Amino acid sequence: MDFVFKSSLLVSLDTSAAVDTIDHSSLLNRLQVRFGLSGSALTWLQSYLTDRYQCVRVSQASSSQTHRCSTGLSFGPNPFSCYISPVGFITDTFGVGIQQYADDTQFAHSDRHACTTVTTP
Repeated sequence: MDFVFKSSLLVSLDTSAAVDTIDHSSLLNRLQVRFGLSGSALTWLQSYLTDRYQCVRVSQASSSQTHRCSTGLSFGPNPFSCYISPVGFITDTFGVGIQQYADDTQFAHSDRHACTTVTTP
């Protein structure tokens, strides 16, 4: 009886903390250049992500306005997936499989050349 063994490697990353560190200008650039976003959709996102201010209001009292942080994301997982998409292009170069959804990424690689056949009597 012959047995064939091959090595496999799986790396799983949870990048949930990274969602809050997205640089908005880099995201907008990536959406435009790599994904071809343009026109009113790009203009809307630029408007949403730049020059925003926030304050706290309770009844008639409100805090002073402060400039909203220029990093972070508050409208779902898809922009984050676009932001980290170059990881997929890099792994393709090296023949590593990748699965991404939102802030979860898995890399998988099987070494087909490291197969060993063991024959038993």
